[in-house]
Amino acid sequence: MVLTAQARGERSLRAQRMLATRTAGWPYIWPLTRDQVPKAVPALHPVWQSVPPDDLKALDARIADGALRRWAVLTHHTQRALAATKASTPDPDLLQAVADRVDGGRRP
Repeated sequence: MVLTAQARGERSLRAQRMLATRTAGWPYIWPLTRDQVPKAVPALHPVWQSVPPDDLKALDARIADGALRRWAVLTHHTQRALAATKASTPDPDLLQAVADRVDGGRRP
């Protein structure tokens, strides 16, 4: 089993004695750099394979900051938006709508 958590969540996990004594390792995964995003994100999920690298970088800058957990949230919302609009691939307008939904409409 793999559990993922940010720093605050990791402290909570470590505080659970039963879990802490049965854990084999506590690896840290560094956030993706902005240059890694166009290479790594399309490998995470097919929905990102048709999105231009600059759009991925912009989405990362606005929402994810290289965090895989945030990319999972973006993937989920993008898939829901694609299903709702019956689109086959995300276009800039759909990505903008997803970003607005995820961050509450704040602009960079």
